[in-house]
Amino acid sequence: MGALSETPERPTTERPRPVEPGPAEGADPGSAEGADPGPAEQHEAVPGGEGDDAVAGGQAAGGPGDDDDEFILDLLTVAEWALIGQDGRVTLGNAMTTMVQLAALPGGLPPLYLVASVAAPATWAGHQATLTVRVVNAQGRPVAADPLVSGTASFPPGAEGTVSSPRLQFALQITGLPVQSPGRLRFILSLAGDDLGEVALDVRQAPSPTSA
Repeated sequence: MGALSETPERPTTERPRPVEPGPAEGADPGSAEGADPGPAEQHEAVPGGEGDDAVAGGQAAGGPGDDDDEFILDLLTVAEWALIGQDGRVTLGNAMTTMVQLAALPGGLPPLYLVASVAAPATWAGHQATLTVRVVNAQGRPVAADPLVSGTASFPPGAEGTVSSPRLQFALQITGLPVQSPGRLRFILSLAGDDLGEVALDVRQAPSPTSA
């Protein structure tokens, strides 16, 4: 698993904080905190290809500058909580969250995580790449800082004498992200200057309580 070192673009009132993958991962994105599963539904991790809620290691070939091989985005989703184990397995609670309701707008997002897993060509092992996450509204205008997160992804070197794909996994806490009005937010993930994919989150205002 790779490590993501965050370089904030500018401070915000409630800045999302990445979840530290664990002592073995070496992530240093700033102030990290773990996810508390709470009462949310738990999805146990399974190897990649066997479910939508977990991703384990994979294989690929190629390297920096090789046009025939690209980064493979295995997972990009919004979840209520996320945990990345030392073995690289991802466990999510209420994965595939696509809509939230806020009691009042403007307001901040409830406890949520943006979770991603990216497999790199084998010759990226031991190399670094710039990683950014942007969030824009339905009109394409940035929400909060732009980019929301910018940092350096470090792909771990492979074992001597082996050829395997390095993998980058992270869970970015987006709790409290300011939202001005109802609508769709788009979270866009880029690595080494290329957009790998995006995921949408619809934000709605909760109905006003009715009197009995």
